Amino acid sequence: MKSWLKAAATTVLLSLSTVIASAQDEVVLYYYSISPAQTAAMDTLIGKFEAENPDITVRAAVKNYRTLNAEIKTALVANQPPDIGMIVTQSIADMVENAKAVPFDAQPSSTQFMDGFFPTLRVLGDYKGKTYLMPFAHGLALLYYNKDLMTEARLDPNAPPRNWNELTEAARAIQDKTGKYGMFAFHSDSDWNAQTLLIAGGAKIYDEATKRFVFDSPEGIQAMQAWQDGIVKHKLQPALTSGQSNAAFANGELGFLVTTSGMLGSLSDDNKPSFDLGVTTMPTLGSDPLRVPNSGSGLMVFAQDPERQQRAFKFLEFMSRTENSNFWSMSTGYMPTALDPMADPAMQEHLKVSPLYGVLIKAMPTIVPKAPYPGDRSADLQNLITTLLADIIANKGTAAELVTGTVKQMNDILAQSNI
Repeated sequence: MKSWLKAAATTVLLSLSTVIASAQDEVVLYYYSISPAQTAAMDTLIGKFEAENPDITVRAAVKNYRTLNAEIKTALVANQPPDIGMIVTQSIADMVENAKAVPFDAQPSSTQFMDGFFPTLRVLGDYKGKTYLMPFAHGLALLYYNKDLMTEARLDPNAPPRNWNELTEAARAIQDKTGKYGMFAFHSDSDWNAQTLLIAGGAKIYDEATKRFVFDSPEGIQAMQAWQDGIVKHKLQPALTSGQSNAAFANGELGFLVTTSGMLGSLSDDNKPSFDLGVTTMPTLGSDPLRVPNSGSGLMVFAQDPERQQRAFKFLEFMSRTENSNFWSMSTGYMPTALDPMADPAMQEHLKVSPLYGVLIKAMPTIVPKAPYPGDRSADLQNLITTLLADIIANKGTAAELVTGTVKQMNDILAQSNI
């Protein structure tokens, strides 16, 4: 073979090997982002991982969280699943049963890094005795309040409402004496809103022993009735969407806002509101100590090839490190996931600049796992709960009537599901 031909052949072979190596040494990540801050934080962490692992390239694709699960299933059918997906915790059963999610014991060392998570968050990824999800982007409900409006309404700005009755009275005072909106506590755009109200009221949502939804209990009905009264009876909650209510609060037009801790990221640093901002734990709706469910997502592995699995778990281990999980938390407003977030000097410095963020750390012991939606019709179950919220807002019946009917429908679906 002529020398130039040999050289050309060698060049082609090297190019092909480079392409193959590139495909083999990558990690494909599907994740959703609901703010530019989240995308920027993920880009930073990926860059840090690639610098530490120059032989691995992370190919990240930002998805809509409402369609991400379906896209993973579609990719799996084409035998091209992502190596890692960012999955909301209530979808674990669906992704294990229908998307071949990989248990963390698939790799010998894959579960070791899980010991570094806060205990309540550590178990969020457990399903049928195995771990499938690593805690990552989680929040919980907090009460944000406008201290200036409280002062104007002759309320003590340093004594925020501790329970729903106090919240209702304080919101009424602000509405009557300042002309501003009193309060906004959730909308019908998320099943997490309903779970938060129910669990904070002392209700149990799903009973694993009987495989039935059980939040049509006195505690569940009382919690939903208290929420409905604030909207319908006392007219303290304006007819706004969640996004509009966030903007109204940031602009000083709303006294109290009950929403996710993720709101902290948009009310701090360069985005601080012009009024004196207060943040505390969510008011209780019942007599029990406060308990609130987690929101958000974790990271699951879908790579079917053992080598790709190994790289995927390497990425998860990197993301699990306290300094990295804290960076994500501080950048986005999600709660810390580490067993001891304060062991990180960066977190200590962050609290000096953003002391309100400390509320998240103090609230961590109140968090409990969000109730699951078992079976192959989890989307239908979620839709029923959000429909319940919409019907309560629209005053289509009493809380007792609407909750009882919803629980019956959900249990009818369970009876037809593969659980």
